[in-house]
Amino acid sequence: MSGEKQTAENTKATRHWLKTGVLGAVIMLRHWLAWGLTVLAVLLLGLYGFMQYLKTDGGRAWLSQTASRAASTPDMKVDVSIGDISLTRLFVPALKLADAKGVFLEVEGLELGILPKTYILMRPALSRLDIARVHLGRLPNIPEDGAAVETQKAPADWPQIAAELKSFNIGEIHVGEAVYGQEQFFSLKSSIALSPRLAENDIDILLGAAAGRQASETTHAHVRLRVDEDENLIADAALRDAAGGMVTRLMGLPAGYDVDFALQGKGPYRDWQGTAQLRLGRELSGNFLLRLQDNRSLRVEADLKGPQKVAVTGHVTLPLQLSPPVLSLDEKIAGRFSTALDLRSVTLLLGLDDHRLAGRAQLTADVGGSLRQPVVDGSGTVRDASYENLAAGVKLSALRADIAATRSDIRISGISARTAGRGTLGGHAEISLRNPARPSFGFDVTLDKAQVLGLQNAQVQASGALKGTGDAAFMAIDGDITINKAEIYLAGFGSGSAASMLNIVEVNVPPHLRRAKRQAALPQGAYPIRLDIRADAPRAIFVRGQGLDSEWSAKAHVRGEAAEPQVDGHLKLIRGRYEFFDARMTFDSGLIDFSAGNLDNPDLDIKGSIKGKQVTANVAVSGTAMAPEVTLTSNPALPQDEILSRVFFDKSVTELTPMEMVRIAQIIGVMSGKLGGGAMDPISQLRKKAGIDMFSLNRDDKTGATSVSVGKYLSDGVYMSVDQGVNTEGSGVKLQIELKPNLQLETRVGSDNDNSVGINWKKDY
Repeated sequence: MSGEKQTAENTKATRHWLKTGVLGAVIMLRHWLAWGLTVLAVLLLGLYGFMQYLKTDGGRAWLSQTASRAASTPDMKVDVSIGDISLTRLFVPALKLADAKGVFLEVEGLELGILPKTYILMRPALSRLDIARVHLGRLPNIPEDGAAVETQKAPADWPQIAAELKSFNIGEIHVGEAVYGQEQFFSLKSSIALSPRLAENDIDILLGAAAGRQASETTHAHVRLRVDEDENLIADAALRDAAGGMVTRLMGLPAGYDVDFALQGKGPYRDWQGTAQLRLGRELSGNFLLRLQDNRSLRVEADLKGPQKVAVTGHVTLPLQLSPPVLSLDEKIAGRFSTALDLRSVTLLLGLDDHRLAGRAQLTADVGGSLRQPVVDGSGTVRDASYENLAAGVKLSALRADIAATRSDIRISGISARTAGRGTLGGHAEISLRNPARPSFGFDVTLDKAQVLGLQNAQVQASGALKGTGDAAFMAIDGDITINKAEIYLAGFGSGSAASMLNIVEVNVPPHLRRAKRQAALPQGAYPIRLDIRADAPRAIFVRGQGLDSEWSAKAHVRGEAAEPQVDGHLKLIRGRYEFFDARMTFDSGLIDFSAGNLDNPDLDIKGSIKGKQVTANVAVSGTAMAPEVTLTSNPALPQDEILSRVFFDKSVTELTPMEMVRIAQIIGVMSGKLGGGAMDPISQLRKKAGIDMFSLNRDDKTGATSVSVGKYLSDGVYMSVDQGVNTEGSGVKLQIELKPNLQLETRVGSDNDNSVGINWKKDY
């Protein structure tokens, strides 16, 4: 009995302790729950108060300052305003990003869906992100040199967003002209499930044209990522970018290019494999092989070819892992590429219709560093190449260069080429990739009697040095050049025909031509070129055509934008004449002045004379090129209306026949620049084919004898001319040597013993 009694007592005691323990645990749990609810209530109240604070001016200022501190560049500012806010929803009416140049990105109507786990995990967990409108006016201002990159502040540590974003939609994306030369409108639709676990990822993104904004879709992109039941990642992506679309313009491809890209892949995340196909217009296409190695790095192998003997092969390894998805910008990358191409394909690839390249190039490059700061080491050669600029008529032959890439710099040395007329060109260039977002370049070019213009009506040879620097945003060219010789043929000198003043309107233009005209009229991104070039031509600028035969010297300073240059300088006459209507005007002096900065309408100060049998007419042209003023005087002095009739017909104006009156009217028209001096110029054509600098027919009014004069520059400052009489034996050779700019030695040897030696000194006032 005693044992049973003891057992009962023990059972009773156990029940008592259990009852007491459970009661205590319940009481403790109730206290903990009350404390937790109190803390949660305090946190929620604090969060609600903080949300209300964000809607005030002070809260908005604090939020904007915090976001600005998180920006990656010191001058970037964020301006954000908060609208409706609750525990499950946040609405931002407007958000603006600005840099030193002003606002470049505007976001309107941003709405966030907030998941309850945000308040448990204490980090944002979003269910959706919808944006009504995004306006990208231009790309952000990036530091211009490598040093600036090093001073960039590191991005702030934003809270990690739990991968719960189910949808991300943008109603309209407006890309401004400054981004790639033409504004476009797009929309973005997506459903997204992101997770650190690969099996929980599901992405479907579609980018297309905004409804009702564009006549046709220029850019279409679709990305689909999902995981099957065996945890294989299945990837499908496609990009179709028509000519003039967003991608082609951002890549800087020429007009008319389109881009097709497709990617497919399937496999577990540790050794995922995929393939991709790329086509750039009709000039380059090929395949890529993608392999993920142990979920740590992605190896990409490329094999691209083109119809014009273009071949690009190589590989690169990128620091990428899929689970969780991470692409490091600072870990090492490695790769090697080699290219062998026929240079004729380069002009096709770049769409340079007015340029021609020929020859072969070999390039090999090793890629290292990181995605944030890539390093390129390689070499290449260009041999026995040629280049032709059809617009300028410039031809380079025997073109060669050596290319060397070291770390973040690419150097092109040993550039040499020959031009027409036995001229040469040499130089070197350097491209810096220290700031990958904004590569910069520089070059030095030396010219030695190189033909820089070779058109049918204009040829120019120049010597000197030019230096250029720039990047993707602008280029500056500085230098000093000497014009060794210039031949300018004025096919329409003195002409102001009615045809040139007609307002022609095209009618019944075919639809495809109208579309081409509209495309050509679209605004293109202008690449500014800043000039600071000093040019000097002490002699040998020959201006000829339609009876005009003249030689000039020149000095000019060209500054400002290449599209609208400012020219400060002048042209000064050395010798010249103008033949029209069986008469010759001999120029005594001439000055065309651009010092006012008006290139199209320079000031004129030209003096000459027309010698008749008994009267010599002195002609003075002043005013501007667009409004010249012609003044006539004579020796002996005559009234204005008598001078031309006496010079050309040796009679008074009252004695002129009707036909002679018409001829006088034509002469006045030519002298005022309103009528042409004739449609043919056989003397200029003969001089051009004979390779001489001066060719003229001369007539002595006293004796009636005719002579031929031929002249040529033997070297700089040495000019020789030969005179030969027609139907006579008289001939002579004259040699002019320029000792100083104002001092000239002249010798003449004639068959009639008319020999002479003299020194000429001149001074312009």
